Amino acid sequence: MAPLASIESELLRRLSEIESQIADLEAERNALQRLIAKVRLEESGNKDVKRRNSLSRIIVEGKILELLKSSSGPVSGNVLYKSTLSVVPSLKDVTFRSYLHRMKEKGLIEPAKGIGFWRMPKTQ
Repeated sequence: MAPLASIESELLRRLSEIESQIADLEAERNALQRLIAKVRLEESGNKDVKRRNSLSRIIVEGKILELLKSSSGPVSGNVLYKSTLSVVPSLKDVTFRSYLHRMKEKGLIEPAKGIGFWRMPKTQ
């Protein structure tokens, strides 16, 4: 029977390997998401990607618009933020809020009744 210390050592080694594989897969997922966004930009003719972080902004804005369009009512900023983390895991809250502000200024979204809730603009 192997000593407990060697069993623990082997388990820790396996755990480390798995964590490394997870990190590799997350990096690959993020790269694929960036490629998808690039393809979508080229298809739509959107050429306002001038800086490296512009791509993340466009991905996040697309996700926000997608969520608001599919929603039957206003959506809280917190729900929107948590959902956008699925496409840009490194997104900071303050950056997300600046994206919301810019989208509001462009007329893409509007505040809903209640603080911190957003919706698509009402058509006139």
